[in-house]
Formats: sequence, structure tokens, C-alpha cells
Amino acid sequence: MLRTEEEYLELAKKHWETYLPKVSRAWKKKGIFDEKMKDRVKRSMKAMKSEYDNQIEQGLSDLLATSVAENTILPEWILVPEESDWEKNWDKT
Repeated sequence: MLRTEEEYLELAKKHWETYLPKVSRAWKKKGIFDEKMKDRVKRSMKAMKSEYDNQIEQGLSDLLATSVAENTILPEWILVPEESDWEKNWDKT
């Protein structure tokens, strides 16, 4: 079963503050950090739910379907690469 929105939000904030500190500081300075994190979590959860349902339909167990959904979607929206790999486009997101 997928985690709660609050759990993903906590994960997102910790990851971004640790691995993307420049972006996090800039967004906090603009007052949009929380909004950006919530948006990313909502998009992730919607995509993960779809992927999870797809995997369940294909016969995977709850645990495996959750794993596939998280491993597929989280790196796109929440667990993004470190700043050195990502900073060229961060202001566009």
C-alpha cells in the first residue's frame, strides 16, 4: 500500500533540503517551497496510484506493486538528482 500524503511530503522536504539546498533556499525565500513540495507530492501520488493499480491488475502483490510504483515515480518528482545534476533547469519547475 502506498504511503500517506503526509509521509511523502516529509520525504520530499527532507530530500530537497539535503540534496537540493540551493533550490530549497531560493524557493523558501520566494515563499513557494511548501507549495512546490505539495504540488510534487500530489503529482507523484496520482501517478503512483495509477502505476500501482496497473501493477495489481497484472497480478503483482501489494508490496511489489507499491515498490514498482515508488521506484518508477518518486525519482521524477520527489527524489530528484542532486543539484549539480539538476540545477540547470530547476527554476522552470
